[in-house]
Amino acid sequence: MDFGNPGQYYASYILTPVDGGTNVTWTYDGDVGGTGLANASIGKLFHLFIESMLGGMYESGLTDLKAVVEAKPVFTVKITEEIISPISYVGLSSTMSTTDMNAVSNQMGKSYGELMTAL
Repeated sequence: MDFGNPGQYYASYILTPVDGGTNVTWTYDGDVGGTGLANASIGKLFHLFIESMLGGMYESGLTDLKAVVEAKPVFTVKITEEIISPISYVGLSSTMSTTDMNAVSNQMGKSYGELMTAL
């Protein structure tokens, strides 16, 4: 987060599995070091009142997050581990501009030709 002042500020979500769901912790951390004595002092004073000032917004945000997550469809795909016979793989690596479609086309044509020759 950038408030136009010196210092580094970070917001994060910590997701912890618990029985029957997930515990979400929403954090906000900042380093007021190097911001000057006045800003550092104001930052430390602000910290004393942050819960009363922003606590309701955090709770509202977490409630909104819960509603979005719980509205998602249930994951129904079954994941299994399978043992399969080994296969051979032949590949090439190349570097090109991803914004120059002619370069991409030319490199793909060249690579395809080299692969077909190798097989």
